[in-house]
Amino acid sequence: MSKLGVSVALALLLAATVATAQDLRIGESCDLERAGGSDKENFLQFDHELRVALCEQDPVIMSLLVGFPLRVNGGKGTTLISNAASLQARFQDVFPSAVRSAVLDEPVESVWCSYRGIMYGNGRLWAGVTMEGRYQLTAINLPDVETEEATKPKLDFVCDAEKHRVVIDLNADDTPRYRSWNKPRSLTEPPDLEVATGTKDYEGTGPCAHPIWRFQAGDAEFTIDRGGCFADSNPPLPQGYRGSLEVKVGRKSQSWTCY
Repeated sequence: MSKLGVSVALALLLAATVATAQDLRIGESCDLERAGGSDKENFLQFDHELRVALCEQDPVIMSLLVGFPLRVNGGKGTTLISNAASLQARFQDVFPSAVRSAVLDEPVESVWCSYRGIMYGNGRLWAGVTMEGRYQLTAINLPDVETEEATKPKLDFVCDAEKHRVVIDLNADDTPRYRSWNKPRSLTEPPDLEVATGTKDYEGTGPCAHPIWRFQAGDAEFTIDRGGCFADSNPPLPQGYRGSLEVKVGRKSQSWTCY
């Protein structure tokens, strides 16, 4: 081969090597080669199937993506999931909503790669590469359930009224929050109204003491009264009565029974 031919061959080899190296990049934080990977398309297929398995909570798909024994780290120590049957039986414990969301809310371009493996969701899931070049899930780091529950709003009262469905929950500082869906709006959609803070007081004494929540949104005032004791002269309460919802705007007000 002539010197020109050798030069051309070397140039083509170098270009192919560079192209291969570039082809192994997934976003700005992951070069699959650092994690031992050599095939970008195989990883993208693994990533797609992982997201489907998490979204549909499918243990069958997931069992084919896991490297057993799967290491699950949590606040109570480390558990090893040894086979597909165990994974299926404990799927909700191993992949709780916080873990699923950490992965599904993160685009594939945001995964992080190092010699330790491929990291999803800021460390919630770790994947690795086998000797045969296959990608598989190797470890799960569960969130601290107690910490997560402590910061999650706590339900305080719910009201299913004729025209509204209302949820009152308490923030971390015990401040009540008001959310309301106008019927027939689905609860799976954002609420029609949300008031971030309100007040919670008590009226009555002894066994008749009961909470009252009040919220203000512009000119509208929302009062939810769980109801206390009623005089014998009052008409009987509707079956399933839980309290009342009153909406007042200026001098006009309207109230409904909460079920």
